[in-house]
Amino acid sequence: MAYMFNNCYNLTKLLHRELITSNVSNMAVMFANCKNLADLSIISSFDTSKVTRMEAMFKGCNSVKELDVCHFNTSKVTNMFSLFEWCDQLKSLDLTNFDTAKVTDMSDMFNGCRNLTTLNIQSFDTTQVTNMCGMFNGCESLAKLDLSSFNTAQVKNMRWMFHNCYSLTQLDLSNFDISNTETMEIMFNSCKSLTKLDLSNFNTAKVTSMMAMFDNCASLVELNIQNFNTKQVTDKFWMLGLPKLKIIHLGTEITDLQSTYFSTIGGKWANVGRGTINSPEGSKVFAAADLEQNYHGEKDADTYVRFDLDAVVRVKYVDENNQALAPDDVLTGKLGENYVTTPKNIAKYYLKYHPSNAQGKFSIFEQEVIYVYSLLKDSGSSRPPT
Repeated sequence: MAYMFNNCYNLTKLLHRELITSNVSNMAVMFANCKNLADLSIISSFDTSKVTRMEAMFKGCNSVKELDVCHFNTSKVTNMFSLFEWCDQLKSLDLTNFDTAKVTDMSDMFNGCRNLTTLNIQSFDTTQVTNMCGMFNGCESLAKLDLSSFNTAQVKNMRWMFHNCYSLTQLDLSNFDISNTETMEIMFNSCKSLTKLDLSNFNTAKVTSMMAMFDNCASLVELNIQNFNTKQVTDKFWMLGLPKLKIIHLGTEITDLQSTYFSTIGGKWANVGRGTINSPEGSKVFAAADLEQNYHGEKDADTYVRFDLDAVVRVKYVDENNQALAPDDVLTGKLGENYVTTPKNIAKYYLKYHPSNAQGKFSIFEQEVIYVYSLLKDSGSSRPPT
């Protein structure tokens, strides 16, 4: 059944009530580019127990809004690349029952699923997978992604893996084994909502390309690459184009930062050393351009903090329903300096909660101080009820 309905651009309906598929071994590209086919309920009767190939099976099914593959038996499937690529109307996909133990290629599997908000792949067995190139590329609406079941020990290609995952706010890859990975170019490029990324478990000894790996991660404040090994890397071009970065953890096996465009971040950077993030030791201070040009892992490895920016404390005045009662106040100061806030007098309200951080020190991350008020029972009274 491979290529059976491939490129049937004008097909809008399938009249077959049932297709006998019990002896089918190849369903590759079966419905690919059926752009106007909105109803794929025909697959509800599919017996896929002997199928070994499903690559690009639903690729480019742009009109399909629901796809129920919960009954698919995928125990013999070895290839799933581009399986759901450009199914850009799908909002939810439950692959809980997928048996992926024999799959070796998952590249572009969800590429271009730009409206997908829920993806259940927690049961995936990726032990045999060698290619994850572009696997989640263009999943623009996906805010959460649970990859805790992933075994990536055999994966060689991770390029473009999370590219354009605009809505991801956090990504836990602490279980990833990338000791055999060779390319990571554009891997996290344009993950615009990530604020922190901890890759301290990554062993990149075999990686040769990190081109634009983190470029355009426009909200990233902290990046931990302290165990990266760049001795085999030949391309780091635009690796670190990170406009909001404030903290970077660098290690001894990072040979240099040249051509990473770290200089575009600007500012002055101090090593933490024996200090803290909010009070760095500062025995080494670099301009961003100097850190890019002169960093040498064996002598400069450390956590570096950008210390020249104004630190921010935002003071809010809200009721018990978290509704604003007065405009926010914004205090600015230098890293480590003291700040003091005071409550406002707000007509018809009394202060119910005095925040524990009403006083403190400016830190690397923006802080919120929230004063909570309650409505007076007697609006003419200036005292809280007893």
